[in-house]
Amino acid sequence: MYCDTVRCKRCGWPVNRRVHVDPDGVPRWTCPICGAVWDGFDFYKTVSREEAAEIIEFRYPEGYFMVKEDGKFVGIDNSDGDAFTEEFKSKERCIRWLAGEEFYDDEDEVDNAGSDGLAG
Repeated sequence: MYCDTVRCKRCGWPVNRRVHVDPDGVPRWTCPICGAVWDGFDFYKTVSREEAAEIIEFRYPEGYFMVKEDGKFVGIDNSDGDAFTEEFKSKERCIRWLAGEEFYDDEDEVDNAGSDGLAG
């Protein structure tokens, strides 16, 4: 589960946002103060192949990223500067992985194209 501190847009309180992915594949978080439910798509950024390569090479900026390439989705977890990458057949599984879900099957994962997860 992805966590950070944000200000709720409804009640204005600073809260610890715990993003989870609902059964429809949508990342969401609920304000523990007022109960408002928000989409959490802003916890990751979609980047180009070139941006992804730079993030992986230079380990900057920190955060969570996704790039679509050749029909697959590559997730980049650079939250602590280590630029972990995983490839997935579906965007939903990639978002779930970025949000911190662990998978114990190979259902949607694809073989890594290279050490950085990008073909080329």
